[in-house]
Amino acid sequence: MRLPSPRFALVAALWLPGCTDPAPAQTEFDHDSVAAEIEASLRAEIESFESKDCDAVLTFYEDREPLFVVGGKTMPGLADLRAACPGITARIPDGATRPVASDYIHALSPRSGYSVTEFRIPSRPGGPPTSQFVTKVWSKTGGSWRIVHVHESVAPAG
Repeated sequence: MRLPSPRFALVAALWLPGCTDPAPAQTEFDHDSVAAEIEASLRAEIESFESKDCDAVLTFYEDREPLFVVGGKTMPGLADLRAACPGITARIPDGATRPVASDYIHALSPRSGYSVTEFRIPSRPGGPPTSQFVTKVWSKTGGSWRIVHVHESVAPAG
């Protein structure tokens, strides 16, 4: 086996470190205060849905693709959510709320985070409740927290 020349070793030693992407410097931030900001936006977005105010609902979403994945179906963007919102909110009985069983909010940076909310919803009219999990990815743009992706799934009724 032939060993590399000393010249090659020197060039490689100087060149290779520049090819790697150094770990980004972590910005110090207050995780709790960022999570509290996201939580306030999350609560307001849930309230908009439950009050069937589609115009208000849409203000919480950024137009990204795919925006929404519900039950294996993809909603590509904001225009699709705008068109679907009246049908989605029509299924919510007047004055009804989806009890939040649990939620988890995690700040990833001063401008990003995610939330996972477990709602308890009836599996069928008059049936026992089942879990609906909604994961939202949040981004702070223009001073406001916006949802850039949502995934929703319902646990199978047991």
